[in-house]
Amino acid sequence: MFKKSSFIGVHTEKIEKYYQFIKEIGHGSFGHVYRCQSISTGNAYACKKFDKKFIKNKKRLKTEIDLLRATDHPNIIKLYEIFEDKNHLYLIMEECSGGELFYRLAMNAKNNKLYTEKDAAKLMKQILEAVNYLHYHGVCHRDLKPENILLSSMEENSQLKLIDFGLSKVVNTMDDIIKGKVGTLYYMAPEVILGNYNEKCDVWSCGVILYIMLSGNPPFFDNDKEKLKEKICNLEYNFDLPIFSKISEDAKDLLKQIFVNNENRPTISDILNSTWVKENAPNASSESLNIDWGHIQKYSKLNLFQKSVINFRAFHMSANEAQEYIDMFKLIDENSDGVLTLEEIKNGIEQCKLKVNLNEESIVKLFNDMDIDKNGLVNYTEFLSALMDYEKNIKKEHLIECFKNYDTDNSGKIDFMEFCTILRPQNENEKKELKDLYNRFDIDGDGEIDIGEFIEGFKKL
Repeated sequence: MFKKSSFIGVHTEKIEKYYQFIKEIGHGSFGHVYRCQSISTGNAYACKKFDKKFIKNKKRLKTEIDLLRATDHPNIIKLYEIFEDKNHLYLIMEECSGGELFYRLAMNAKNNKLYTEKDAAKLMKQILEAVNYLHYHGVCHRDLKPENILLSSMEENSQLKLIDFGLSKVVNTMDDIIKGKVGTLYYMAPEVILGNYNEKCDVWSCGVILYIMLSGNPPFFDNDKEKLKEKICNLEYNFDLPIFSKISEDAKDLLKQIFVNNENRPTISDILNSTWVKENAPNASSESLNIDWGHIQKYSKLNLFQKSVINFRAFHMSANEAQEYIDMFKLIDENSDGVLTLEEIKNGIEQCKLKVNLNEESIVKLFNDMDIDKNGLVNYTEFLSALMDYEKNIKKEHLIECFKNYDTDNSGKIDFMEFCTILRPQNENEKKELKDLYNRFDIDGDGEIDIGEFIEGFKKL
C-alpha cells in the first residue's frame, strides 16, 4: 500500500523548471532559505538550498531528510519535494509565514504582551503533541527551542510547526541511553550536560519553553557558560519574577515537576494528561465532535487509486486549509500520540450526533478503509483524506501535480510499473486488480497513461 513518502518527489531536473524563487527569507551555515512559488499551481513554499561543497555533516542532513519523509503530524513541518543537481540540494517545504515562535515571544515581551496561561496552554499542547508523536515513534528531538518552532501564518490561532531534526536521535526503545552533548545550552537538561540521557531531555526543553512563554525570561541564565551549566545541574531556578504572582499554582506545579532529575521527570504523555494542559487547551475533550462520518463512508467506497490521489492532495494541504480537520483529529486522538486507533475512532463516533447508523462491523470496515497503509492505525493524512470534500478540494492543477509525482521518470507518461511503485500491490490478486484499473485509464490502449487520460480517468471513476 502507498505511504506518505510516496508523495515526496525526488528530482534531478533543474528546479527552475518547476519553481520560481521569490526572495531569500533566511540563511545559516547549511545554506539559504527562499520563498518560492510553484510555476504550475502558484502555491508558495519554502525552499532550503544547500551548497553540497559546504555540507559539513552529511549524516545529520540525511537524518533530517529521512525523518521529514517519515513523519506525518499536523504540528511537524512538511517536506514536499527534493531536487538535486551537481552542486546543490533543494528541499521544498511547507511555508510558515508566521515566523519563529522565538521572534513572536521576543516581540511580545518587548511590547509587554506576554501570553496568557490559556495562550501558553494552547501553544504548549501543540508542541507536546508533536513531541509525543516523535517519542511514540522512537525519535528524540534533542534540540527543542523556540527558534525551532514556526507559526504557519500570522494569524493568532495559527498552527505551530516543529522543525530541524538534524540533531534528532532514533532509538530502539525510549529506555535507551543516549550519549553526546548536543542541543542549545539554555534548553539543555542536566543529564545531557553529563552525557547520559534519554527522551526525557525533550520534556525538560518543553519546560524551558513554557517558562519563557509565561514570563518572557529563561529559567536558567548566566553569561558564563560554566556557571550556567552549574545552575542547570543544580536545578537553580525560581518564580521570583513579578509576573509569576499572576500565574496559577497549577502552572508552577507543572514546571516544578519538569525541572527535576531525569528519573523523576514525567513523560510528555504525562504532561499532556495534566490538569493544567487539559483544562486550558482550546479543544476541551468535553466538546461535541462535528464530523461528517457519512462523508467518510463515501470515501471508503472509492478505489485505491482515487484514495491515493486524495491522500496526495491532503498531504499538500496547508495548515490553514486543514484547520478544522486538525481540530477534529486532535479531539479524537485521546492520548495525543499522533495516530488514531480503532477504539479512538469508535469513541469519536459515540461523541457525535450521527445522521447515519453504524454498527460494530461497519465501524471496523470504516476504520480499515481509512487505514490505507494497513499498519493498524489511522494517521493524520489518512484521516484528513477521509474527511476532505475531495470534489471541492481537488482541482485540475492538483491532478497535474499528482500526475508528475506518479511519473517518476519524467517521461510525460505513466507506465504500469510506475503505477505499482506508488500503489504498492501486496499480492498477485491486488496486482491484477491494479492492472484492470490501469487499463481503464489507458483509453487509447497504447500501454501508457498520459496527463489527459489521467485527469479524465480520475473524473470518471
